This record gives sequence, C-alpha cells and structure tokens, in this order.
Amino acid sequence: MPGEYHKPPLSYHEQLQLLRDRGLIVEDDAKALHFLQNISFYRLSGYWLPLLQT
Repeated sequence: MPGEYHKPPLSYHEQLQLLRDRGLIVEDDAKALHFLQNISFYRLSGYWLPLLQT
C-alpha cells in the first residue's frame, strides 16, 4: 500500500541512546527520560536542531 510507514518506533531508552549517538551530552538519564516520556522526542527536536553541527 502506498504511503505505508514500516519503521518501528523506538523505546524511550533507544531514543536517549540515539541522541547520545548523535553527540548529545546527557548528565542525568532520569531527567532526560522524563522529558522524552512527557514532552516527546519530536517536539523536543525543534529545540536542539539549531545546536546540531553538520
């Protein structure tokens, strides 16, 4: 079917690891997981986009 999306969602721990793999320094895992669970990865991504280095 056209337009189907087959990429599985990441768990909160996997999202945190992805951010680390991309260079984000996380000092407090519990706080970072809290933000991911309550605000969401994609909503937060708008705030860190300006900080990304190409």
